[in-house]
Amino acid sequence: MGRKVFVEKQTHTVEYDGAVFEGTPLDQEQETRLMEKYTEYKRVKGQLLPKTDFIGLKISKVQKTIQSWDLEDPDGNPLECTDAMKRVVYLNNSDLIDGAMEKFAEIGRGNAEIKKELEGNSEPGSSGDLTQASNTPVKSVRRRS
Repeated sequence: MGRKVFVEKQTHTVEYDGAVFEGTPLDQEQETRLMEKYTEYKRVKGQLLPKTDFIGLKISKVQKTIQSWDLEDPDGNPLECTDAMKRVVYLNNSDLIDGAMEKFAEIGRGNAEIKKELEGNSEPGSSGDLTQASNTPVKSVRRRS
């Protein structure tokens, strides 16, 4: 019998605080590349110190992960799930987007564990701590009814 491996990334649906999001979790390689992209190093008193643009990093992760949502503006109009709108929604409703992103991260961590088990690089069943994201109310974005 052959070896089992992941062939393609899957799209997942998560719900957070009444909103539904579809997306694909980032893998560790993508996370690392983004961190490198948004981190610059400056020499201070002989030491090379990192400075990371965490807002830019987070927005980029949101843009790469979330593919659709059921969000509406305060007047009840659906919000398009474009990169520009993802930026606006994140900057004005970071608690909502962070909650959804944590759920995608949980899926990604689970996928990484399964992948390690399939590749034989990990002991079966070592899933680590997958904490549940807390629900936080959001005022400026409405969920579709």
